Amino acid sequence: MTLPISDSAVEIEERIQVAIEEMIPDARVQVRGSGGHFEIDVEASAFDGKSTLERQRLVYRAIAPLMSGQNPPVHAVDKLTTSDRGPEAAGGDSEKLVVITGNAQAQVKRLIEAEGENDIGLRLSIRGGGCSGLTYGLEFNQRKEGDTVVEYDGFSVFLDRKSTIYLSGVTLDYQGGLSGRGFVFHNPHATSSCGCGESFSL
Repeated sequence: MTLPISDSAVEIEERIQVAIEEMIPDARVQVRGSGGHFEIDVEASAFDGKSTLERQRLVYRAIAPLMSGQNPPVHAVDKLTTSDRGPEAAGGDSEKLVVITGNAQAQVKRLIEAEGENDIGLRLSIRGGGCSGLTYGLEFNQRKEGDTVVEYDGFSVFLDRKSTIYLSGVTLDYQGGLSGRGFVFHNPHATSSCGCGESFSL
């Protein structure tokens, strides 16, 4: 019996590029990666006027068939950069999927040090439930297969595939003191949220 030959990294990169260009005809796509993990840069005039979340949703929609199934060729997108072709399309800070404020970064580092483990990071997630339908999750654990990874100075942020879509563009802040609420999510794309700040809907 002849066993099927798995796609090489180059072939998968080409499939990713074709899928994105079919969804976004004027896109210029660069793909790098191996072992199922890829970094993708997409530049397109079709992005003009669209938010970071809208741009990234277009890209993820294009490659969704390559990330589904029992053994998908694309396990995770470790970095996704999107830009338009206007005069101000400079790429900025590489458009991090999630933004962690300075206060939150300092608190995350303190908590990771307190855990006493070197191979853990901050995991952000969403799950069903709560007052508004979706609830934010925050915990410290190890990277898992299929995670999207956002690197910060001194720690990494992990998001699973589903959370990557819903949390793209979110800012995580930390409010200390007697009147502070601890970690607080600011989601510009939420259509509603509950008073506790831990539940939202899109």
